[in-house]
Amino acid sequence: MKRINTIFGVATSVILAVPIGYYAFNNESIIAPQEEKNIVILDSTSISKKSNTFLVISDTHLHSEWTQAEVVQNGNEADTGNDLWDISLTKFTNIISGASKQPKPDYVILLGDLPWHAYPTDKTSLSSARKNTGKVLSHLRNAAQIANVPLIYAPGNNDSWSGDYRAFTAPNGDTPFALDSLGVKNWPVINSGTCGLGKAKACVADNTRGDLGCYAVYPLGKDGGIRLIILNSVMFKYAHHNSNHLHYYGKPGEQAKDIKNQMDWFTKQFTEGSTEDAIMIGMHIPPGIDGHGGSEIWDTDITYNGKNIKDAFLDIVAENKDRIVGALTSHTHLDGLRKMMYKDKNDSLQFSDLIVSIPAITPRNGNNPSFKQFNYDAVNHEWMNFKTINHDYWPSKTVGSVWKEGKLVSFNNTFKGDTLSTMTKRLDTLSFARLLNNVTSIYKAGGNAANPNEVIKTLIVAPSN
Repeated sequence: MKRINTIFGVATSVILAVPIGYYAFNNESIIAPQEEKNIVILDSTSISKKSNTFLVISDTHLHSEWTQAEVVQNGNEADTGNDLWDISLTKFTNIISGASKQPKPDYVILLGDLPWHAYPTDKTSLSSARKNTGKVLSHLRNAAQIANVPLIYAPGNNDSWSGDYRAFTAPNGDTPFALDSLGVKNWPVINSGTCGLGKAKACVADNTRGDLGCYAVYPLGKDGGIRLIILNSVMFKYAHHNSNHLHYYGKPGEQAKDIKNQMDWFTKQFTEGSTEDAIMIGMHIPPGIDGHGGSEIWDTDITYNGKNIKDAFLDIVAENKDRIVGALTSHTHLDGLRKMMYKDKNDSLQFSDLIVSIPAITPRNGNNPSFKQFNYDAVNHEWMNFKTINHDYWPSKTVGSVWKEGKLVSFNNTFKGDTLSTMTKRLDTLSFARLLNNVTSIYKAGGNAANPNEVIKTLIVAPSN
């Protein structure tokens, strides 16, 4: 399927396949900000042409009791007020219904962190977070069902019934899906069918560890050629160490047990289904360095098979690099890229696969509120381009009554090169200096300027030893 393996732009092998397909995003130009009209399509069944795109949304952090101005005034700028959510939901609905200038996506991935942060020890904030989780789930489900587009969920650290950084399934058996009372039976994949029966748009391939928040999905149906593995990477990071947070279940050994069960399941996924299927990974919290603090995001004392969890994950990715098209993460709220590395037999670092970060709806980190739409190759499902669809929020902190298109942010416009080549191949041949410069330019999703001293820490996800 791919790959040129390099470290910082030095090629070590030759790509054999030439990507083909319809590339909807190749013809780009810088455009002035435009306002999104409040169009809602009630029946999109006539819009069924496959676009070879998918949409990703993450970190909604809904705090519907306040407007965005009240969110800022109350010092909770990590969250999304009801007015910002309203215009974001309208934009989302328009995109997936085919009523926007963006192509209607073939499927949508939701990468978690639905409500604002809630402390497990604070019953008032926990009650509010549960209410807001239910709102986001039901709003997005309704939009997806009307548009007849598959919507696939991955857990974020804010989402647990029990509060921030807790287990996906609470001790009483409840999951976040219970908060969408009318749609609880439809999750984790909206508009899905039974694999092998009929021509379902999407189907769940493996939900045997759905209690942990991980599952495998065929987003284009069983014969669609792509298998999406959803991981619950929340369990790879301990909760903040203060009196307002509790650890996972709060029971000794539970987190380690669940990590082993999930990683055993993850390893098994590469032997399930057709070996010709491309693999995509979706999870909320990424591996690698936190650009803000400079430390590893996944805790280094969490282990699997004798290695820290990041190294164990990188080993699995490297072993399956020829099938993996890339990984999608969020959590940082920023529009970043990370190169996952492995060591070859000569102990030299090589590029295995790409991580693309999805910027948030909440504008906390100087990012414009955003969605990200990917264009993929019709045959091998390799990523060809992405566009970050962003609302012009910074620096004025203006929400407004409609979504106002911000600065054009796309892979092709930023990284240039041969647009008939995959994103991974183009990054393979890019110097580290140019990689840093380009990622810095898009890091805030068209919002505030980024600090390259933060960005540089995030670009390489390498084994510890």
